[in-house]
Amino acid sequence: MRHTMISQWQWYHSAWERQVPLPALSYAETELQYHKAIQSMDTGYGMYVRKALSFVRKMQRHLSASHIQVPPLHQQSRPDNHHKMARPSTVLRWTGKASDLVEILYGMAEMGCVNDGEIPIGELADIFYSLFNVEAKDCYRIYSDLKLRKNDSRTYFLEKMQERLNRRMDMDDERERTRR
Repeated sequence: MRHTMISQWQWYHSAWERQVPLPALSYAETELQYHKAIQSMDTGYGMYVRKALSFVRKMQRHLSASHIQVPPLHQQSRPDNHHKMARPSTVLRWTGKASDLVEILYGMAEMGCVNDGEIPIGELADIFYSLFNVEAKDCYRIYSDLKLRKNDSRTYFLEKMQERLNRRMDMDDERERTRR
């Protein structure tokens, strides 16, 4: 019994210690995010502010993710598990060219769409290669090949995707107008 009480106290104490720095990190993030040096690219100060902001965000994720999670209840004891996402019955497979996927990955990285842009492109590529069952390809080499393209635009796939999506939206709009 005494061992259990000590363990519970240690867990509570360590959980409390992890929560203490979060408000300070949140304040630091806000201050760094709106620092005037972050806007200027011509000084070295902006780079240091961006690096500090990146570090603060990583620490926030680390501290908030390092808590102990309670395991979920068994499926049979939860009649309302309709909110759970069903696992797909088919395996996802990338059927486009590897360069197409790399265009998407670099575009997502440049837009900061995944983890606020704080994920290395190689790690992002590994995740998507695993998701789509792609044999590991060197995304950096493929990106270098993309940069060597000679046409006005070097992002063929992204432009084709944009064109087709806009065309689909136009067709959907036209169908809605004809239904009225």
